Formats: sequence, C-alpha cells, structure tokens
Amino acid sequence: MRKRMIAITVPVIVTLLLGSSISITLADDWNPINPDTPPSERHGHSVVTLPDGRVMLFGGQGYQGDLKNDLFIYDANGWNEVIPANDPPPARKDAKTWVLGEKLWVFGGFGENGPLNDLWTYDLPSHGWSQPVTGGQPPPARSGHAVAQMSDGSVLISGGTDENGQKLNDFWKLSPSGHYEQLPNCPRAYSDHIAHLIDDDLFLVFGEPGVIGMYQFSSGMWGISSGGPPLSGHASSVMAENEKGENIIFIFGGKDEYGNEVDIVYEFNTATGELTERAERMPYSVYDHDSARIPASWQQQTRSSQNTSQGLRVLLFGGISGGKVISTTLEFFSPAIDLSPSSKRVTPDTASVGEVVTYTVRLVNSGLFSATVAFTDTLPAALQLQGSPTASSGGVPGVDGQTITWLGTVASNSTVTITYVTMLTSTNTSMPSVVNAAHIDDGTSNVYTRLAFVNGRRVFLPLVLKH
Repeated sequence: MRKRMIAITVPVIVTLLLGSSISITLADDWNPINPDTPPSERHGHSVVTLPDGRVMLFGGQGYQGDLKNDLFIYDANGWNEVIPANDPPPARKDAKTWVLGEKLWVFGGFGENGPLNDLWTYDLPSHGWSQPVTGGQPPPARSGHAVAQMSDGSVLISGGTDENGQKLNDFWKLSPSGHYEQLPNCPRAYSDHIAHLIDDDLFLVFGEPGVIGMYQFSSGMWGISSGGPPLSGHASSVMAENEKGENIIFIFGGKDEYGNEVDIVYEFNTATGELTERAERMPYSVYDHDSARIPASWQQQTRSSQNTSQGLRVLLFGGISGGKVISTTLEFFSPAIDLSPSSKRVTPDTASVGEVVTYTVRLVNSGLFSATVAFTDTLPAALQLQGSPTASSGGVPGVDGQTITWLGTVASNSTVTITYVTMLTSTNTSMPSVVNAAHIDDGTSNVYTRLAFVNGRRVFLPLVLKH
C-alpha cells in the first residue's frame, strides 16, 4: 500500500508527494568560456541580469579567504571589470543583489566582522555607490539569505544565517522606496537557499532536501510541501517559461542531503509540481557559485550548430569544485524550453488504476483556545473510498457519496487525525481538473482549496487554512 500524507495545520500546511518514473530528455549544450579578463577565483558572489541582458557580478570570497567588493560585467564579448566612481561597500560574501531601474541593489552578506544588514545601490549610468535612506525596522544582519523580486520592484528577503551561526526563518519585504516590512515567519529556517516568486502570489523556497517552502500572499500563510530537489543548499537557479507558458525553475549544482557537491541540473515545473533531473549533467560538480540568464542570441559563445535564436541561455561562474575555489565561466544552453519529454521524473508520478492511496489529514490547533473545525473533502470521481474514514477523536467522519465531512472541537495545542483510504479507478486523461476543498469554520466562510488531480496526474498545491 502506498501512503500519501496531507497535513492540514493551523497555520502551517504540509503536503507530501511520492513517486518517480524514467524517460529520455533532449541534450543540453554546456560550453566552457575562456574570456581574456575573467574575475578572479571566488565563491559566495552574486550575479544578476541587467535590463539590457548583460550580467553584473559583485563580491564573493577568494581562494585565500579574502573578501571582495569588486564589480564585473559579462556581455557577448566576455568579462570586464567595472571601476566605480567612488568607494564601494565593505567587502563581503554571501550577499544578495537585484536590479531596479538603473540601479544595482545589494543587501547583507558576511563581512570582515560578521554578518551585515546594510543596503547599497550602484547607479549604472554614473557608476557611483550610495546608501539609500530606508524606513521601518530593517532585518537583522545576515548572510546566505535569498531574495526574489515582485512586479512592482519590491524585494522579498528570506532566511540566512545570523551572527551566532543560527539559521533564520524570518521573511521581509523591502519596497522600492526603501521601506522594510516584516512578513509572517517561515515554519522552517533556511540558509544558502534559493527562492522564486510566481505571479506575485506564491513564494517558493528550496534549501532543504526534498522540501519546498511556500508562502501565498493572497492568504498570508505559509505551506510546506515535499517534492523539492534532494539538495541541502548552495545551488544556483534561474526561472524561464516553457512553450506552454508554465514557469520552470532550473537548479544547478549545490550540495546533496549528505553535504556532497553535485553536478546535477534539476527542473521544477511550478504549474504541475513536477521535478525533473536532466539527463546531461554539468561538466563538473560545484557549489556556492551563481548563475543568471543571458540573451539566447549570444550564440557566438556556443559550440552548438543548432539555431540558438530561441531557447534558454544561462551564465554560471565560480564556486567551489573538488574542494578548490574556481574562476570558470560556463554557458548552459537549452534549445527548447519545452521540457517534455524529460529524463527522470522525480515527482509526482503517474497515477495507475487500482492504486491504493491513504490520506492522513492532521487538524492541528496551536492556539491558546479550543477551535471548532469543520472539515470537508470531496473526492474526485476517479477515487473510490475504501471502507469508513476514521478520526482520532471527536466522532466518526460522515460520508455522503464522494464527500467526507468531520465537525468537532480541536483542543488547544492538540491534533485530530482523520484517515481514509481510496483506490484510483480511472486515469482518463480527459478527466477535468478536480479541486478538493477543506474548510475551517473561522466565522468568515472562507474556503481554502488544494488541487488534487489534473488529467489523471497527482498534482498538489499548498492547502492553506487559517483560524
């Protein structure tokens, strides 16, 4: 019997995915670049794509442990150092950068005296560094944090490591005007992780083996899902749309769950929750590097004879490989961002007729007072209930056709577990999307949903319930 756990928590939701299958993928084009004036060997640097397609690199740490605050630009002709018009920020590693308008922004990192929480901007036209005036309480000093940018230019800052060497679980928003706002904390602490924002609503965090942190702005709640890559951090990533308009996150290298550096490229489809391991690996294992998108039309840098006017091209630089700090520049090119077929589908797997799935739903009340909870789950037609659902307390769940209900009280700091077994009776690919709804009676009649089946394939999104 295969078991599937779905945990419904107030306020944290946990959804676990299982399964794998194998198919074949298109080959990638890995191209080592040998520019005349590359940046020196380093790791913990930050690279970001500028509006004109060029890439800017800032900071990092050299092979002798020296911290850096220099700037480089990468274009179709290679690397060039940028000499600023005034003094740069203090040297640092593990900072994060982003671009807004004609400015490069830098936040935090690890400096000569430990973690930092300073904010700097570099004006691209004038080549000058400055510190913008900020409002609100700034985040505590940190390094190894992750950032993602919203469509209005606001930047989300997640986690990192503090001055005591502790991982952080806090979450912040910095407006384009420089105002800091603290958002709800993540249920997990992360550092040396990566993050991406989908449609200004779903913030995804990758940095714990097999786990994805998810914050949904429309509900103001965090969710935790399995289905992430088996990496413990130190990877780099970019996001692109495939031919179907789905967002695909490419994750390069990093460390696995045992702390070993890897040479694997993963793709995560944010629309389906599908994780794929590319067939062709990186030329070498690497971690603590960074990557950024560059124009696909920069084809003079590639060995490929294919038409490269379209596709995905990514620049990767530096990092630690084989225990050595490197200065290698790589270009990754995928001629088609349509990622089907793929080499190794990690999750979710294809559902099969006759498969038995056990759902375990945990209703967790972490509040100071007891809570009245109304749970409803309407199974899709392709799922047949096997036997009677059970609850750990509060009475037996009711069944009306395909709908399972439970109404009861969850005491303070207590959990009620509801369990039911189903069997899949059909995988008809024309089966419409089915949404399972669960409801907490919080006095507002809000209904929070999880996507259960799409075209016969198990695809889960965070189920967000609040009380």
